[in-house]
Amino acid sequence: MEANEAQVIKAIAHEMRIEMAKKDWKQQELADKIGITRETASRYLTGKKQMPIDVFLRAAAEFGISPAELMYRAVDRAAQAGSQD
Repeated sequence: MEANEAQVIKAIAHEMRIEMAKKDWKQQELADKIGITRETASRYLTGKKQMPIDVFLRAAAEFGISPAELMYRAVDRAAQAGSQD
């Protein structure tokens, strides 16, 4: 089953929160590293707003993982969530 866009957006946010926890980063730290406000980071990290690709790429770089890996994990998570519905 293919995951829908909203599920993928939320799954990306979830994967980013996992990466932040691994680094013990707060929202403000991530925001500072990728050049956005904490409020904007919050919207992305809750899945309320879709993240622009340039921000996604900067975040992946700061996490030290490839954008492809981050997206793969998010799409996989979204597909699993979709199959449980």
